Amino acid sequence: MNIFLHKLKTIHFFKSIKFKVILIILGLLSIIMTVYSISKPTSITNESLDNRITQSTNFEYKAEIIPNILYPNGGIIDPGNIMIRSITNTIPIYIKSTVSSDHPVEVEHTSEVTLLVQAKDLWEKEFPLNSIHQSKATENETIILNDEYKIELESIITFIENVEEETGISVGSYQLKIIPNINGMIHYKENEIPLANGAFLSFEYSSNRIKFVENNGISEEKSLINKTVIPQYFHLFKLNIPLTWLRVFFSILSLTIVFYFLYQINKNVKRKKQYISEATKIDKKYLKRLINVKEAVNTTDKSIVKIESIKALLQIVDEKDLPIFRYHDGIKNNTTYFLIDDQYFYSYDANNYVGYKTDIETHYSTKGKELSYVPKT
Repeated sequence: MNIFLHKLKTIHFFKSIKFKVILIILGLLSIIMTVYSISKPTSITNESLDNRITQSTNFEYKAEIIPNILYPNGGIIDPGNIMIRSITNTIPIYIKSTVSSDHPVEVEHTSEVTLLVQAKDLWEKEFPLNSIHQSKATENETIILNDEYKIELESIITFIENVEEETGISVGSYQLKIIPNINGMIHYKENEIPLANGAFLSFEYSSNRIKFVENNGISEEKSLINKTVIPQYFHLFKLNIPLTWLRVFFSILSLTIVFYFLYQINKNVKRKKQYISEATKIDKKYLKRLINVKEAVNTTDKSIVKIESIKALLQIVDEKDLPIFRYHDGIKNNTTYFLIDDQYFYSYDANNYVGYKTDIETHYSTKGKELSYVPKT
């Protein structure tokens, strides 16, 4: 008996205003927490510099000249941008190419320095200035090239003159381009970075001078970033609740409470509809089509046809293009919807009692049929 009474009290509580107030407060708090958890990132990514890697290739050049009236002692000089062909013996070129880093990296590479002689768009010829060099090292600074190379002008000039003699074609100037071909890879942890290539030093050679054109050195820096993902928490007393859990929990709770109230509203609307009489429903639905009459119509000279539903009566109204009338009998608490033509009185009596139940309405049509009726005697 006590258990039964307890269950009754529990059921009564869930139907009480108090329970609904609690749900409203809980729903508001849940929505606030849902918005809060959605507005906050579930994790933060911290970025820190893991390693900085710099690749560079630089050139320097001089001129080795023979003793002459301008330079009696000859030797190595800094020629500036112009070198005189007749007194210049060789062009020493210093190339330094390195890979430096904050933390040790592994550099695997091959390198070769060549001299490219170009006669505009006619021809070109490569001359190796050193043999192919291979190495592999792990350190903070890796030296790929750090050597001096010489352009032996006498042999280059002889080659150009031989080509001119054999081909019969002479151009005004030739391009002399020193190219360090560097290939390989820098390895650091999971990262693989190709070695920078494309540096060159170029001169323009003509019949009486050699002119400096371009120093295309390379200096590239690459920063490797270490990313750390830090989950975010909601701190409640001594509990650390992940924001992802918080977002899921309060989203589900908010939706559940919202759906509960929607269900209750829908249920109340249906309940209210059950307590509306049939006549009231018809009046609301077809208000604009109804013509109210204050007194009952004299049907002495008419044949009465009782229609089984309001829909069937409206079909007759539409087919005959006649107005539909409404008469409410306050004494009998009955509402009659009817229409009149020359011979018949078509009517439907609607129930005015709240909570009525009707059978399923059937459609009624007079199109293509004769109405069956019992003439009034």
